[in-house]
Order: sequence, then C-alpha cells, then structure tokens
Amino acid sequence: MRQKIYLMLIPFYLLAAVSSRAGSKEEMALRLNFGLKIFPYIMATDSDLSSKMTDSGSFLILIIYRKERERAENLKQGIIKRGGTIKSIPIQAVTTDDLEKTVSDSGCPSAIFLSEYLPGETFQKIIDFAIMNRVIVFSPIIGDVKRGATAGIYLSTSTLPSLNLTTLKKSRIQIGKKLRKLSKKYQ
Repeated sequence: MRQKIYLMLIPFYLLAAVSSRAGSKEEMALRLNFGLKIFPYIMATDSDLSSKMTDSGSFLILIIYRKERERAENLKQGIIKRGGTIKSIPIQAVTTDDLEKTVSDSGCPSAIFLSEYLPGETFQKIIDFAIMNRVIVFSPIIGDVKRGATAGIYLSTSTLPSLNLTTLKKSRIQIGKKLRKLSKKYQ
C-alpha cells in the first residue's frame, strides 16, 4: 500500500516542477490531468463509499462545468480510459452544468468533480448539496478547497492532495488516515 501511495504522488512532484514554468492554460491542463489521476484514490478512501453505489451497482460521478463543456467531456473520457472502476466497481460519469436537473434525472452522485472555476453562489450550492448528501467534491482549481471543496490539489515545493477538514466534518465523510496524513489540510 505504501508503495502505491508513493507511486501515486510521482505525478504531483512532476506537476510542481513544470507548473512554475507553465502558463495558466498549461497549468490548468496539468491540474486537470493530475486531478484525474488522484481523484479515484481519494474516492477510494471514503470509508462509506460502498453505500454510494447506484441501483445498477456503479459509482455515479458528476463532472460539473459552467462554460467549458468540451473540457468536461474530455475529463469524462479520461476517467473511463483510466480503468473506469474504483475498487473494482464500474464508474458511470456524467457531465452537467445543472446539478439539480442531473440529480433529478440520474440520482444522487457518488462524487463530484469540478472541471472549472464556478462563481460563489453556484459553488456554494454544490458544496451544500454535497454536505447534505455526504458526497466528496473534488476540485483541482486553485483556491477551491479553501472555499469548501472536500478535496483537491495543493502546489508548493511539492504537490500534495488537499482536504477541507470543515467540509469533511460537516458531510460526515470518513477519509482514510494515510490520505489525511499526506494531505495539505484546510479548516
């Protein structure tokens, strides 16, 4: 397990090395790419994940966008290409710019991945929904974990997963101890 965690962190060290030279578009692409790699591991550490399967026996991941639908669709394809399972359970990924409609049509998601910056009110509605339904909100966007997203990416001299402990506590999501230990934490 320890070796798997170290292997999982290699892309973050690479991101740290490249991001200082990258422009904002390139850095965003890198953040999204590394987000795709770390997101399944973060989901897998949710101790209550098995209760978040759909009736069809899969995990429903909502990829939420505001304007960049193509980016969200590319993330969806990336999730599927990276194995399409978490803990051997198939993933169903859905892109949306309308959380309420998608939840009404597809049911409560197992997790949410934010594919771009969302303004305050829209972002807060997603966080409130996630807290109420005990759903992880992952965002690779700078500052989103500080704003309330459950998990994301933290860049400094190294690249680490980041967790918002307040959101975790409010949503009653239990994240594995190893991930908590490795992560940059926000209150």
